[in-house]
Amino acid sequence: MQYKLYALRKKKYTQDEMAKILSISRNSYINKEQSKTAFTSDEMFILSKLFGKTMEEIFLPRCHQIGNKKHRKKLK
Repeated sequence: MQYKLYALRKKKYTQDEMAKILSISRNSYINKEQSKTAFTSDEMFILSKLFGKTMEEIFLPRCHQIGNKKHRKKLK
């Protein structure tokens, strides 16, 4: 499940609206939001611009985000 995307979407958009923004079917969007299929890089770019967030902020698990304390420990 794309929890960050879900939380951002719920504030402003329906799944149907998101599907239209991405020019995909509602079912395709639902599958992507539920991590059953992957978003394309173009779709991730569109969503990052839509929400004013980086792709990393929306799609990477928190433990892999640059700046996360756990991530810094792994780099040492």
